[in-house]
Amino acid sequence: MKHVLILVCAAVALLGLTGASDADIMWDFQQGASTSALYAPTDTFNNGSSIWSWTGNYAFVLGSKSNVYAAPTAGPVTDATKYVTVPEDVNDTPRSATISFGTAYSYFGMWWGSVDTYNSITFYLNGTQVGTLTGSQVLAHTGGATGSQTDLRSNGFLKVYGNDLTFNRIVFSSTNYAMEMDNFTVAPIPEPASMLLLGSGLIGFAGLRRRIRK
Repeated sequence: MKHVLILVCAAVALLGLTGASDADIMWDFQQGASTSALYAPTDTFNNGSSIWSWTGNYAFVLGSKSNVYAAPTAGPVTDATKYVTVPEDVNDTPRSATISFGTAYSYFGMWWGSVDTYNSITFYLNGTQVGTLTGSQVLAHTGGATGSQTDLRSNGFLKVYGNDLTFNRIVFSSTNYAMEMDNFTVAPIPEPASMLLLGSGLIGFAGLRRRIRK
């Protein structure tokens, strides 16, 4: 029974952190450089490469370059490791990068630095667009300043999930410098509402078993 309660509490906590939703996806944006203990980052780009396949206009960089890219921040913490920036060259097209996974996932998380209104993330499943999220949406919800390297509302960890969200490709677009990202996390998990329903069902089942035993 204790394990069931832990599951439900975790589900409720996740639901409470939800920042916004649209017809396709739900998401939340929190202060910090990594996701909760429920998940673990699967790619940090620390060796200057990725475990997944990337194409397009991007670069794995370290530190900051004036008017080109800035290391993500999280309160007093500044990213001291390599991260990915899009685009690498604003004069080249497309001003986007695509990451392709070898399997389908239903959760995505990343450390997003100095969010800009002209940044966007689009999810695809086998070539069909299944959801999109823009920097404008995030900043409208948090009240953060576009492109700020110090505003905690413009720097944090993004989590994306949904009732029916399943994807195997993501496109990161930025019409100007820059979209800075690190600590990518993916997981084939149910979205929090499903977890809550599962937990509620298990609690009911446990109560029934107790009554039967009595």
